[in-house]
Amino acid sequence: MQPLSFFRTIKSSLAGRRYRVAALLLSIAVMVSGAVLLAQYVRFGINEHFRGVYLLSGTGGKRYELKNDLFLGEADRLLWGIDIEDPRYRLMGRHFPPLPGRAYLDYEWDEESGDGYVRDVKPDGTEVSTIFSRFVDDDGKVTHGLFLGGALPESIKTPTQDGYNHTGMSYFDGRAWRHIWCSANEAVQESLTGRIVTPDTWRFLGSAVEKVSPTGLIISSRHEAMVDGVPLLIKKTACFRAGDGYFVTHIDVTNSGPNPAVFSYAYGDEPWVGDYGTAAGNVGWTDGQVVETVGRVDTARHNYVGMFHYGNSLIGEGHGYSLAADFIQWFGGPKPLAFFSNGPRQFPKAGDTTPLAGEERFVGLQWGPVMLAPGRTERFTFALGMAPYDVRRGMPVKPEVNLDYSREFGGDGGGAL
Repeated sequence: MQPLSFFRTIKSSLAGRRYRVAALLLSIAVMVSGAVLLAQYVRFGINEHFRGVYLLSGTGGKRYELKNDLFLGEADRLLWGIDIEDPRYRLMGRHFPPLPGRAYLDYEWDEESGDGYVRDVKPDGTEVSTIFSRFVDDDGKVTHGLFLGGALPESIKTPTQDGYNHTGMSYFDGRAWRHIWCSANEAVQESLTGRIVTPDTWRFLGSAVEKVSPTGLIISSRHEAMVDGVPLLIKKTACFRAGDGYFVTHIDVTNSGPNPAVFSYAYGDEPWVGDYGTAAGNVGWTDGQVVETVGRVDTARHNYVGMFHYGNSLIGEGHGYSLAADFIQWFGGPKPLAFFSNGPRQFPKAGDTTPLAGEERFVGLQWGPVMLAPGRTERFTFALGMAPYDVRRGMPVKPEVNLDYSREFGGDGGGAL
C-alpha cells in the first residue's frame, strides 16, 4: 500500500470512529436531555410492588406521575393504567397451597414499606380480606405499618361498588364483596395540649412477619411518636388464625424518653359497613342490642361494640339492608371509653339521644389518659373483625375470640405475645 493510501485509510477509520463516537455522544445527550425534560414534568413513584403501570395527573408542581402501584385515594388522578395480574389468581396459594376441606391463610407483606394484605379463606370459598396501609389519607400522605385500610389496584382502576367494597376489611360471600371496616381512625392524643398525633406523623421503624404457618400469621410494625416532647415507641402486632374472620391486635407503647408521658390512645372508624361510601343503614350494636342513637357504652356490662347494616328506624330508614356487621372487642388492662357518634370528632355528651345519622356514623374506643414513666410499657389489646348474622336471633353474633395462637405454630408459645 502506498503511504498516501495508508494514511487515507487511517484517516477514514478515525473519521468513522469519530462519527460513531459522535453519534453515541449525541444519543446520550438526547437521552439525558430527555430524562431532564421528563423529570421536569413527571414524578416517578416506583416501589417494590410491581403490580402494573399507572399514569396519574401530577402533584407538587409535576404534570404527571408514573407509578408501578396504586393506592386507595388516587382514583381521581388516574389517567391510564395496566394491571399485570388478576388478583383472584395471583393471590391464591402464594405461600401455602390451599388445605382441602380446611380454612387457610394467604398473605403478602412488604417488610420494608410496611403494607400488604391477609386473606382468610374458608373451604366453601368465602373469605375475609384485610388490607393494611394501602391508602392515601386526608392529608395526602401514606402510612406504613399495621394501619387498617386501602385497596389493591384492581379495585381502584375500574371502580365499581363491588370493587370498592373490597377495601379495608371486607367479606366475600361467594358472589360479591361486603364492606366491613374502612380506613381506621387511630391516634395518640397529648394530654397537655390536646394535640392529635396521627400515624402519618409517626416515624416508621420497620416491620416483620414474625411467625407464619398455613393456619396462623403474626405480623408486627414498629413506630416512634413524639408526645409532648417525649418519644414513645409503639409496636403494633396483628395475629391471624384461619377461619376466625377477625384478627387480634396488641399495641405496646413504651416511654423511651427521660420524662413521664401522659397520653390517650384512640381507635375507631366510620366503617360504612355493608357498602363502601355510604353509612346509610348503619346502626350500633352490642350483646344482642341494636343502638340507634349516639352515646357512651357501659363497659362494666359490655366488652365489645360494632356497627350493623340494619337501618335506623328513628330516621325512617327501614330494614332492607344487607345485615352485614362488624365488631371490636377489648381485653385486659384498663377498659376504654366506648361510644357511638355521628363523626370521629364528635364525642357524645351524657344523656345525648341524637339519632345515628349522616355519612360518618362512628364507633370508637379511647384509653386513657395514661401516665407512663420512663422505660415503662402500656399494652392495649383488642380484636377486630366481622360478625356473622344469625337468622334465628335476627342479630349479628360476635365470634368467640381466642387470644392463644400457640397451636398454629407448633405450641412454641405463640400465644404469649
